[in-house]
Amino acid sequence: TTEALGLKSKGYRVVHPGMAGSALNWPQDHYVNLIEQLAQQAPVVVTGTKMDLKYLQQVEAVKSRANVRWLVGELKTNELLDILSQAKSVVAPST
Repeated sequence: TTEALGLKSKGYRVVHPGMAGSALNWPQDHYVNLIEQLAQQAPVVVTGTKMDLKYLQQVEAVKSRANVRWLVGELKTNELLDILSQAKSVVAPST
């Protein structure tokens, strides 16, 4: 998966801002700011499920930013695990 996306192992970061309403979460504008800052240094992969989309309306603003890969709702479980395992870091809410 990472190779197909042109991602180098440990050369990108993952932000998983969704939580489908199951936990308290950081405000969406904080995720936007974080993603924008991280994308200045290395590629950022944004992950989540289709169920998370209703909680990510403001975060979707980063979809077209340079160095951001928006993969919310696009990954199978094994693909997500591959992306997470190869990332330099992962930011996600507590669930």
